[in-house]
Amino acid sequence: MEIERDGFSLLVTLVKPGSVDTPYMEYARSYVRAAGTKNPPRAYAPEVVARGIAWTCENHIRDLDVGGAGWLTTKSGRVAPRLTDFGMEAFGRLLQTSNRPPRSGMRDNFHDTARAGEVRSDQPGPPPRGVSLMMEAQMRPAAALGIAGIVLAVGIRATRARRTDR
Repeated sequence: MEIERDGFSLLVTLVKPGSVDTPYMEYARSYVRAAGTKNPPRAYAPEVVARGIAWTCENHIRDLDVGGAGWLTTKSGRVAPRLTDFGMEAFGRLLQTSNRPPRSGMRDNFHDTARAGEVRSDQPGPPPRGVSLMMEAQMRPAAALGIAGIVLAVGIRATRARRTDR
């Protein structure tokens, strides 16, 4: 609002990624009393988020969600904020802590760099996702509506076929 008031021609976009498979959990100072911290599952490859950020630089969009979990959290926070808070309180710590000890020298980079140049974490679990369907749908809404229409038509046809088979 201040930018607009002062007459600057600048567009501000909020990119809301879910978990991103970067080593920030290993580098950042943590006060969580657990052996280790981890990204909540399922993380996205950093390239997916970078692609979304680059796309927003060329397209006028106010918000971009990368991943369904971030979108769901945002929407549920608007509809039922206290219930969302309760869910975050109940499951947030569980999803972000691990019994796996942190790598040697990786607990904290508050005073020094830990390791330079690493882009991805070495977190256990499933490999990071290479695509965000939520982001793709926002980047190509016409294609997303077309695909949704096809899925809906196939579902209706299958339902009708089952009814006639009875």
